Amino acid sequence: MAKSFADTYQKRESSSGYLAEQMAVTLLAELNERMRVLAISNSDLARAAGVSPAYITKLFRGPSNVSLETVAKLALAVG
Repeated sequence: MAKSFADTYQKRESSSGYLAEQMAVTLLAELNERMRVLAISNSDLARAAGVSPAYITKLFRGPSNVSLETVAKLALAVG
């Protein structure tokens, strides 16, 4: 028997992978807003966090695994 879209979505929504993606999206949205408020560029953020500008661009372009250490560096970089 075929599952409905709602059943499939509900199963996906309760997975750890989905939760991790949602957390990353939320983090990056908040980081981007903080950067906008403080007028910090991607290059400025990269320099302050000790990562490459290319890495910052990669983070903002799409799904990417980011370590908790990098999250901490980014958070410290924007106060």
